[in-house]
Amino acid sequence: MPEKETRMRRVTDADDPSVRAVSDAEAKNFSEPMSENAIKNSLLTEHFGLYVYEIEGRVVSYAATDGVFPEMQINSVASIEKRKGYAKAMLTEILSEAKKNGIETVSLEVRESNKAAIALYEALGFRKVGKRKNLYEKPTEDGYVMITELQK
Repeated sequence: MPEKETRMRRVTDADDPSVRAVSDAEAKNFSEPMSENAIKNSLLTEHFGLYVYEIEGRVVSYAATDGVFPEMQINSVASIEKRKGYAKAMLTEILSEAKKNGIETVSLEVRESNKAAIALYEALGFRKVGKRKNLYEKPTEDGYVMITELQK
């Protein structure tokens, strides 16, 4: 059986059809999702990054990043198909590329109750460095701040 074609790519065009897939996934995965227009507007800014992981041309996972060199922040990560390793594969590529480009520190915030995401981030080398009270709404919840150092 032939292997399915997979690729991770950075979206740079607001008219890219993957923007709609990301917007739809945001609405399904987050209580305060980025709208399609917000994603398109963000793509026009210098520091925003939108990465999609595709199988056979279909978006299965994505990540939105922001930051000012030499730091990067991961703003959202979600998989359209859960528990298949797509987010880990995508984040591994993003972190590798960031390291090659001289990014030193990557940070993110995650809901305290999101045990699966915390385990994923820890497996990728992130560690908890703080906790923000009532960081999230709908429902109100604390969030952990996690970082990883890429340049050691």
